[in-house]
Amino acid sequence: MFISILKNKHFQFVLLVLVGSYFIYLSVRNIQLADLWLQIQSGNYWIALPIMCISMVGYYFRSLRWKLILQNMDEQNTNLKSLYASLSMGYAVNFATPRLGEITRCFVLNKSAKTPIEKTIISVFIERVVDVICLATIVGIASWLSIGVLDTFVTQQIFIPLQEAFLHKPWFVLLPVLFILFIIGYWLYKKLDSHAKFKLWINQLFQCISSVLLMKQKMLFLLYTLCIWLCYFFMTFLWFDVFTETSHLGLREAFIIMAVGSVGRSVPVQGGGMGAYHFLVSNVFGLLGISSLLGNALAFVIHGTQMILTVFLGIIAWVWLLMNTEK
Repeated sequence: MFISILKNKHFQFVLLVLVGSYFIYLSVRNIQLADLWLQIQSGNYWIALPIMCISMVGYYFRSLRWKLILQNMDEQNTNLKSLYASLSMGYAVNFATPRLGEITRCFVLNKSAKTPIEKTIISVFIERVVDVICLATIVGIASWLSIGVLDTFVTQQIFIPLQEAFLHKPWFVLLPVLFILFIIGYWLYKKLDSHAKFKLWINQLFQCISSVLLMKQKMLFLLYTLCIWLCYFFMTFLWFDVFTETSHLGLREAFIIMAVGSVGRSVPVQGGGMGAYHFLVSNVFGLLGISSLLGNALAFVIHGTQMILTVFLGIIAWVWLLMNTEK
């Protein structure tokens, strides 16, 4: 009974929405929503146009990197337009159901470009491993640049609340931990249940990883990865000019916010880390000397605009695929 409830898609959707909403509440609980709306209205939104263009360029570099991975898996004829469209649809789906977008873009590419589904899944897995390594590196650099800002944030917002919760309500901490361990154990049980198929997939995974690691275009792969993160950086830095009060923030602050925002977007909650992004970014803005009102306004503007663009590109990609793919 309990397992069937956990597997229910509607239950998962509602649970994640509640988690995201709770984080938004934590972020805005000490400010007036009317003041927040007035602050958002005061912004100069012409700056959104170049930021959206940079975001689409970021999609382009991601598509190029994805194509390079597939080429080293003996998929030479994958169309760049199909890759871009599949990526756009995947990102749009992620806003509705976290992580489903990764599977969606694999199946879309399989249907539109006839790329084997096993190879598309493994290529996305490789991409995600590279992204995690990059994010860990960037967070490490941001911690060094922040000179204690992120350390203070983690201590005040995570370690101290967890410590207090464990001392006064140990079940509050232990129950989520036990729940996560149960989910992991159940997932491993299901995988091992189909041992032969799982073993075959692991063998294919290692073969594909080896082919990517031995690729001759390593510098090109690294260049595409660098360009992706440069796009993320400028998408953050340019937003500082939306409000006069934040226009003085510089490259260092942009790098720190990019790192923290990327962590927030990685949280598997509807709306591309909705709530988690707002909570993390607004709090780090506060540690950088920006008021809670202004920090929350920037978090809502950055996240909201990206959400609108992502959904728009996903719809355009869907229409393009319908028009250009055989039935």
